[in-house]
Amino acid sequence: MDRGPGWPTDLKAQGIRPHFTTRPGGTGLGLFNCQSLCEVMGGSLELLDRKGGGAIAKLALPKTA
Repeated sequence: MDRGPGWPTDLKAQGIRPHFTTRPGGTGLGLFNCQSLCEVMGGSLELLDRKGGGAIAKLALPKTA
């Protein structure tokens, strides 16, 4: 979670996809790889807006015995 500018409108509208970046020189693979690994492990990645400004990346993974 941070207090930055929040998630870009394009990302929220179209979802996490490879090679989408707002950073100069970025690859656009960080969130995509994170989401892919979460799904392989039966989990999920959710992008939320933080109250008062900023962004939250919520990672949920199943508990194993």
